[in-house]
Amino acid sequence: MVSSIYKGEKFIKDYYSLLCKTDISHYYTPTTILRIGKEKDRLDSFTDKHSTIIYKYQKNLERVFVSCMDTINTKEEEFMVCVVGQFVYKDETVRFSHNFIVKEENNNFYILVEVCRFLNEEIVYDKVDSLSNLHDKRTYGYNNFNRYYVNVSCPPHTKKQDIVECFSKYGRIFDVFSKKEGFFKVEFADHSTLKAVQNDGNIIFNNKGFKILPSREDFKH
Repeated sequence: MVSSIYKGEKFIKDYYSLLCKTDISHYYTPTTILRIGKEKDRLDSFTDKHSTIIYKYQKNLERVFVSCMDTINTKEEEFMVCVVGQFVYKDETVRFSHNFIVKEENNNFYILVEVCRFLNEEIVYDKVDSLSNLHDKRTYGYNNFNRYYVNVSCPPHTKKQDIVECFSKYGRIFDVFSKKEGFFKVEFADHSTLKAVQNDGNIIFNNKGFKILPSREDFKH
């Protein structure tokens, strides 16, 4: 029996090589389950229109770097491949987590299940010391009980990256998110970063049209 490692490496090499330059629809069948989205998206499952969906992340893709890969046999002629790597586009690079369940048949590979998430480089996760830490349903993980954040009002059409660039100079950012236009919640990894932001007040932020809101003006979250 050919090892799962060999099959996984061959599949990944062929798949990503073709992904950068040509159509890969031959890997998919009418029953393939496909999920693709950003790190914190709730992903929907697709069992059709695979080519249309794949094209969204295939467009302008120039190369793929794989930093690690794990392969394991699941059933006879089937194996799972888990990949962490980086998509290199013409104007940006995006780290990703990519998981497949693949079936080999007549020397051809067919994807049974595929899940791809684009990883958010702006998020810095707290170290998990124990499972007794508070479970945060929003991030699907375990975080320390104390939360260090400020609520920020900003001009319409302000982008998340604008907020990150403004606040990251004070220290480590845990997360930045918004549930309505003109408002962001900026959560920091530690109390010292929060205090540095609060000590600066609104002097620097006013120049950008940002305003730190008192907790009573917090938007619903």
